[in-house]
Amino acid sequence: MGNENLQDVESLLGQIEDILEESKATIGGKIKVDKDAILEVINEIRFNLPAEFTQARKIANDRKDIINRANQKAEDIIAEANAEATRLAEETEITKRAKAAAADIISQAKAQSDDMIAHARSEAQTITENAEKWSGDMRASAVDFVDSIMNDSDEILSTAMDEMSKSVKDIRAAREQIRRTLSKN
Repeated sequence: MGNENLQDVESLLGQIEDILEESKATIGGKIKVDKDAILEVINEIRFNLPAEFTQARKIANDRKDIINRANQKAEDIIAEANAEATRLAEETEITKRAKAAAADIISQAKAQSDDMIAHARSEAQTITENAEKWSGDMRASAVDFVDSIMNDSDEILSTAMDEMSKSVKDIRAAREQIRRTLSKN
């Protein structure tokens, strides 16, 4: 993901945090948020993330193509080796050597194709693992960030509720003081 997209996502997550901070507390101690505003910001975040997720999917598909191309190349090499072996075997003076050379060519071609396939699989596996790790890291970071926002929101709401409770007690005490003063008069 480019630096610009990361900044866009961070900005959008900041907008969610602002919406949560600006939300009003209800009587039950929960906050009331603008659902449409939150959903709009979440859609913006999704819009800024797909390039990397699409790239990860493409890498997984490319892995299949790499293996298929390696298999095709291996088959082509073996076919060429068999054709060469057949041509050598048809020559009367060197029939014996041709068979040995053909077997050697086929063996080398097989070894070469096996190496190519193993290398292609290893490369595809590494690419897939890296893409999965990156994707997992991004998900974990997003979850941690949302958890942090929710914890901060809980603390803010708890503090506000405590202050409101204290204010209610102060008002009741003042009202009681006024009643006492009025009853003396």
